[in-house]
Amino acid sequence: MKNHKVSIIIPCFNNGKTIERCVLSALKQTHRNIEIICINDGPSDNSWNILKKLSSLYGNVFAFNNEDNSGPSFSRIKGVSLSTGHFLSFLDADDYWHPKKLELQLSFINDENLDFLGSTCSIGEKNNQEINQGIKKEHLKLKIISFNMMLFKNYFQTPAVIMKRDIFIPFNENQRFSEDYMSWLVIVYNKKTNVD
Repeated sequence: MKNHKVSIIIPCFNNGKTIERCVLSALKQTHRNIEIICINDGPSDNSWNILKKLSSLYGNVFAFNNEDNSGPSFSRIKGVSLSTGHFLSFLDADDYWHPKKLELQLSFINDENLDFLGSTCSIGEKNNQEINQGIKKEHLKLKIISFNMMLFKNYFQTPAVIMKRDIFIPFNENQRFSEDYMSWLVIVYNKKTNVD
């Protein structure tokens, strides 16, 4: 399972200043069997030109363009439909990953026989200082996040999630923020999940 392909879906809307760093962080993953599906969501900045350049430089980076801005849910669903990986992971265009993110998550999924995994993550930087931690350290001892716990809080930031393709629940396209939360609730209700 550790060698399965991971499809990394990146929606992009007016992220010309951050998209290259984002894609390069995905390319620097120590787990090498990846494809990066970038969906340019009708932006008015230079994002599309950057994505076309990266796609021409790297054989596993694929760039697709939405003519109109359709939102992150539409773009993620489109990315999943164009992907071929056994696992799905999502990365926002203004985020970036630690190089071992996928390797460590896949190892944990394999060891614990999981379908879905979320990791702790840092949210934002200012002067190289972490602004907010995704999952508080006191919650890390919980390990298993139950459906009842999820009813009160979304423990899984989208860029920190990896899942088997066959359990993906499409996001609500009409929702422009927290669009992932309902999908995570349904997955947690139906599957064995964990947080590392």
